[in-house]
Amino acid sequence: MKYNKDDFFIVPNRSSLPKLSSSAQVVYVWLCARADKKGICFPSLKNLTQTCHLSRHTVLESVKELEGGRFIQKTKGNYTKSNR
Repeated sequence: MKYNKDDFFIVPNRSSLPKLSSSAQVVYVWLCARADKKGICFPSLKNLTQTCHLSRHTVLESVKELEGGRFIQKTKGNYTKSNR
């Protein structure tokens, strides 16, 4: 099997990662996969729920858990839809 360089992404190896709920781990891995080289991404809640196959409530709780564990820092962005 041949692998392309872009087929992989980095998930920081943190000792506290196994202590997260399974849904928070899924959201965290998805965020790591979508982050740019600076570790930044701005996914929509809708996108997170669809790609992680989790409910809106579960995604929101997972984000809170990741923020509380200092895995992520949530900021407000100036989001505009560029495809309209």
